[in-house]
Amino acid sequence: MTNVHAFFDNLKMTSDLFGVTSVRKNDKKVKGQVVERAGDQIRSVYRFGVPATIKDAETRLPPGARAHNDAKHGVLTVYDMCKRDKDGVRGAFRRINLDGVVEIRHNKNVYFPVWDDVNQEWEIIQDS
Repeated sequence: MTNVHAFFDNLKMTSDLFGVTSVRKNDKKVKGQVVERAGDQIRSVYRFGVPATIKDAETRLPPGARAHNDAKHGVLTVYDMCKRDKDGVRGAFRRINLDGVVEIRHNKNVYFPVWDDVNQEWEIIQDS
């Protein structure tokens, strides 16, 4: 078993695509209407190593601020290859709630998070 943070840290060292199925933490609203409910599953394809300058941003955080904020809130900022930005262009950054991860797919392998009661943290195991 591997700690969830170590698993994703190892994945950050590559530019590999990986899939994650996670549970939506909050309702998604479009023009005030709920279009997806909290608890629905989100499935997409992600990648690390995409520079933040790939697209113009309305605001930018200073270097290191995003990583600190992610660690503080138990999320991971990744580049979603499928998500569309506000202009309808494919590819945008998304934050994955680590407590909501249901399944990870990478290099034809399937991984699942399992709660480790002893260490009080999420561990990643490979499906056999």
